[in-house]
Amino acid sequence: NEKKNRSRSIVNYNEGAVRLVPTKPGDSTYIHASQIRLPYSNYIIAQAPTKHSFVDFLRMIWQYQVSVVICLVPLHDPDTCYPYFNPRRQKVVRVSVGVITTKC
Repeated sequence: NEKKNRSRSIVNYNEGAVRLVPTKPGDSTYIHASQIRLPYSNYIIAQAPTKHSFVDFLRMIWQYQVSVVICLVPLHDPDTCYPYFNPRRQKVVRVSVGVITTKC
């Protein structure tokens, strides 16, 4: 998972760690992100995506039904954040997130 971590100095603790549900064979369950659960709301804190974690970052947003993403680093600098959003381009990004069916 080293390629999916932006910095080795920032440790992702297992308690509260976000786990992704694989949507196709070979999908990873790992993303460098943690859940913060509070009485009035829940949050996810994550490193800005890298080229290797970009798809997982989008899967996390979809799987956890994230409604707001706040980026604290410049979006235009690929050294601090892989460009997952560019307001100047109308570019379609296709990512397979899948649908999960459970039978009881």
